[in-house]
Formats: sequence, structure tokens, C-alpha cells
Amino acid sequence: MDITAIQNFIIQVNMLDNHNLLKVAGAVVVGYITYKGIKSVSLHFDQVPKNISKVIIPSEIEKKYDKVDYNVISKLDFSDQINIFINVVTHDFNDEQLANFYNNINEVKISNHTNDKIPSILSCIAFGAYNRMNNTIIVNDKSFLNVIYHELFHLASYKEDENGKYCGFSQISKKVPSRAIGEGLNEGYTELITKRHFKDFNNENETETYLYLKLIAKKLDEIVGQDKMEGLYLDASLNGLIDELKKYISDKEIMQFIADTDFIFKNMHLDKNSLIAKSMLDKCINRINRFLIICYSKKLQVLVNNNVLTKAELSYKINEYISTLASIIKTGNYRYKLMSDDNIKNYIKESYEYIEEKAL
Repeated sequence: MDITAIQNFIIQVNMLDNHNLLKVAGAVVVGYITYKGIKSVSLHFDQVPKNISKVIIPSEIEKKYDKVDYNVISKLDFSDQINIFINVVTHDFNDEQLANFYNNINEVKISNHTNDKIPSILSCIAFGAYNRMNNTIIVNDKSFLNVIYHELFHLASYKEDENGKYCGFSQISKKVPSRAIGEGLNEGYTELITKRHFKDFNNENETETYLYLKLIAKKLDEIVGQDKMEGLYLDASLNGLIDELKKYISDKEIMQFIADTDFIFKNMHLDKNSLIAKSMLDKCINRINRFLIICYSKKLQVLVNNNVLTKAELSYKINEYISTLASIIKTGNYRYKLMSDDNIKNYIKESYEYIEEKAL
């Protein structure tokens, strides 16, 4: 049996979704997969993966603490940096926004790894990770300044209930099989909020993938509003973000947007992506840009209809918004394609037609 036959067989019997199709029998096979009988498999680039079919609405979480126990903090590794974080967030955010932070900070543990290896099962950046299972921040003593504030924001935005675990804009169901969603949005926004509130934060190991996810987060800020976005992030409210975006676009397209950012987070940095994988990533980027342009255009058009914005200002702001979307995304030796001018014109036209239709 040749390698192609082995790949096809494995795909057919496992009904894998896009996140699991990274390596099959030694080769990369990427795409949205639909199982169609025992003898056939179809690649569907536009299908929403099963792992984002449902978003959990978290229960109200009881607030265990309303202040920081500095005696506990003083005994931790990197206590100076933790105290800096505490001073900044308690100044920049109100107590209601910091409910998850207070619940977690007094029970946090710090694991200082003196080597350059962090457990691979944890989501990490520049040798740092927040382990949600036991409220532990794992950092390397050589690079902790690059990551400690990023990981503390994960801590400040984490909660769980009987149904799931929620961290910023990501969540994972406790039902078996458990599936994580929103990881791309969460990592991008965590980078954005960290650099916004800690001007000296400099993640030297920030990859092109993180830079792009951070740009997506910034463009979402311009749609939803910075204060609203930060509040939703700290409340670990992915469902709240979805409700905000539903003002401008359908549930299905929001789910696809989340799927695309997750797919980029999992796959864009891989050096050995196949041509199929690169094609899939191209399509994800184009859909993300379309999503952002349409949502932002619709938001501005609502402001025009409410006499908050003039049509001239609308045109200027849309052009400015589009010009700050990524022009080239490069990882390794590959450059990912972006939208053509015709694509941009069509998306803006589509958003205008939506507003005119609503006005009738």
C-alpha cells in the first residue's frame, strides 16, 4: 500500500477536522473534512469545523477575594514583576473587571524552569505558559521579562464552571471529547492588551503568526470598541464578543471567523506546510479580511444613518482601516496572498447594500 492510500484510509476512518490534519503517515494534509461514506472523502474549504458549532455561556462566578494578599505574592519567584502587574491592572481596570484576577492571583503558583524547555502540552510563547489546570505560570528565568505579563493576563482572564473552562476569548468544553475554540483570538488579544498596558513589554520571540493575530485583535477593537473588548476579555466572555459582532454580521460568518483565526494559530508557523495547507491559509486570511472590512463598514454606516458621521468621514475611515490591514504575511520562505482591489471593492459594496436594505 503506497503512502497516498495510507493517508486516504486514515482520513476516512477518523473523520478528522482541520486542526487534526497536520500530519498523516508522515505527510501534511490540511483542510476542512466531511466524511461521505466509507469510500470517499471531500475537502471543504468553507465548512465550519465541528469544534466551534457551540459556544458555552459561562455561569456567574462567585468572587472569592476582593483584594490582593501581598504576603502570598512576596514569597513567589518574580514577585517584583508580579507586583508591577498588580499595580498596573488595579489602576487601569475597575474591580468588576478584575473579578477573575482577584480569584486567581492569591492562589497562583510560579514554576521557574532553568532550562529552555516548557512542557509541549501547554500553550506557550517565548518559553512561558499559563497552566489552567493548577493556576500555575511557567516561565524560564532567562526570558521571563518577555512573557510574564502576557501569562499574567491569561491568569487575570480565566474562570471555569461545571460546563467549561474559559480564558479570555478562548474556551474549552468539559464534555468528552473536549474541544478548544477561540485560541487564535485569545492569543492575539493577550499580546495586544499586554503591549498596550505595559509599554516596555518586548516579546523578542514574537512570531509572524502572533503579529498577525495581534493585528486582527486590534482591528476588532476598532469595531467593538477598546473598553468593551477589554471588559469582555477580562470576563472571559467569548459569547459576549459574538453578541457584539452579531450587530453587523451573521452567526455563521462569526463562527467561520473564529475557525479561521484558530486555524492560523495552529498552522501558519509550520515550516513544512503542504501546498494544500498553504492554500487553506490563503483562504483563511482572505475570509478574515473580508469579515473585518464588512463589520467595520457596517458599523460606520450605522453611525452615518444616526448622523454621528458624515459620508465623507465614512469613506476616509474605511480607506484608513483597509490600508492598515496586513499587506504581506510571510512565514519562513512563504508569502501568503491577500485580497485584490476587486475583492475589497466587492466587500465594501456588500456592506453598503446591507445598510440600504435595513433602511427600507
